[in-house]
Amino acid sequence: MLRSHNAYAEGHYAFFVTCTVIEWLPLFKLEPYRNVILRSLRYVVSHKPTELNAYVLMPSHFHGIFWPHQGARTGDILRD
Repeated sequence: MLRSHNAYAEGHYAFFVTCTVIEWLPLFKLEPYRNVILRSLRYVVSHKPTELNAYVLMPSHFHGIFWPHQGARTGDILRD
């Protein structure tokens, strides 16, 4: 059974995120796919209660360090 879990930022602490492409395909070498990720990051930083401290976009995956504002739902930040 699938259960939903909401995690809220109780303090102003960073969290580390890694997202990978299925089967580690090097899709982010291609500009259209790379631009999707970069546009998404700009959207999250400008529209969600979080700060993006650092990120690196590799050919098949992404790493990021986010600082959600107190009370922000981390799931909402990751989803968007």
